[in-house]
Amino acid sequence: MAEYTINVLRQQFTQVDMLKAINAPFRAAGQEGLSHITLNNWVKRELLPKLSEHSPGSGKRRLYSMTDAVQIAALMYMTNLKIPVGVASNLLHFFRDRTKNKAIGLPVHRNMGELTIYFMPNAAGELLMNPIYEKDVSGNPIDISFLKDIPGFISLNVDFIIEMVGEELSKILAESGESEEQDDDGLAFELEIQRFWQKKFSESVIELEELEQKLKQEGREPTQDEENRLLELKRDIEDGKLVLKDNKEKIARY
Repeated sequence: MAEYTINVLRQQFTQVDMLKAINAPFRAAGQEGLSHITLNNWVKRELLPKLSEHSPGSGKRRLYSMTDAVQIAALMYMTNLKIPVGVASNLLHFFRDRTKNKAIGLPVHRNMGELTIYFMPNAAGELLMNPIYEKDVSGNPIDISFLKDIPGFISLNVDFIIEMVGEELSKILAESGESEEQDDDGLAFELEIQRFWQKKFSESVIELEELEQKLKQEGREPTQDEENRLLELKRDIEDGKLVLKDNKEKIARY
């Protein structure tokens, strides 16, 4: 992901350092980037709901993790592309989950390549969204060049944002000398990943069973959206099995 390994869940970056990392590409182009005023406004409006888990309490300085930084950067990029902030906020789970998956070395969706979110308006002017990988489940390239001819077409590469933020935060750790301390927090990170995937695995199993039972009771074939969800849930279950097994072995070595 970057030259230095980062515990993506560890709260270790001040707001100043985090904004420095997020804004680095914009400052290089002579632009301002995201201000602390806008960020604080987003937090107050609960547009970054997962950050509330990291609230430090009154009188204490808030620290941010790389996962926090990625979703903040994602919200900035989407609003810069004129995506309504409410819509953008609801898409941040793509960035959070992708960051965690990449950090633990999970073969994300069977080597389906980079993940890009595409936006395009329908006939009624409503903005439609679809996440697309650059490869299909067999690893074959997907031709999506025709999408670029659609009026109002917008795309945002999820992996680009993760890599950019990770690289800039790694530089900050290297400059501060803290990059060498990352291994000390290894067990806490592995336990956090274990808890995350145990929850995700259990929820996916339950939702899959409920959806399959619903289709059976109604005696019908799944809609396209339901078919996509079934496939996604089955992938999450298989990914969960891989991660939990691998992580259990890592924890046992500490």
